[in-house]
Amino acid sequence: MTPLLVAEPLETLRADLLIFCHFEDIPVPRGSLALVDWALNAAVSRLSLSGRFVGAPGSTALLNGAGKLPTERVALVGTGRAADLRPGALTEAGRTAAALVAGLRCQEVAVGLPFHALPGSDPAALAEVFQQGFAAAGPPALPSLRFLDPAVAP
Repeated sequence: MTPLLVAEPLETLRADLLIFCHFEDIPVPRGSLALVDWALNAAVSRLSLSGRFVGAPGSTALLNGAGKLPTERVALVGTGRAADLRPGALTEAGRTAAALVAGLRCQEVAVGLPFHALPGSDPAALAEVFQQGFAAAGPPALPSLRFLDPAVAP
C-alpha cells in the first residue's frame, strides 16, 4: 500500500491521534514536532528535559492537545538516537505506534516522521518503512494512516 503524504498544515489537520518520532539525543524537537511543542507551550521539551520521556526505542508518551490543536491527542514514539537512525528503527517505531493506536482505538492517525534526520531520503520510502512496521503489528482493522508531508514542516 502506498503511503498517503498530506500537505495539510498542523493547525487544521484533524485526526484521532498525531504521532511523532522523538530522539534520545535531541531533547528539543525539530521539524513538525517543534510546531506541536510550541502550540503545547513546550510540553514536549519539558517532558524530555525532565527525564520522564527520553525517546528510548519502544517507549511512548501521550499528550493532550489541550484545545490548541485540532487533534486531541499527540503521541511520542521513542526512536533512539538520531545519529543511529536507520529504516529499521522506523519499522520498529511503526510497530510501537501500532500497539498504542490499538489500545486507544483510533480510526484516523496522522504521522510526522523525522525527515530532517535523514536528509536526502525519499519521504514516501521512509513513510512506507514505518507503515510496514505498523501494518505488521497493527490491529486487525487498520486505521486510516496519513503522513505529514515534509514540505509543510517548519
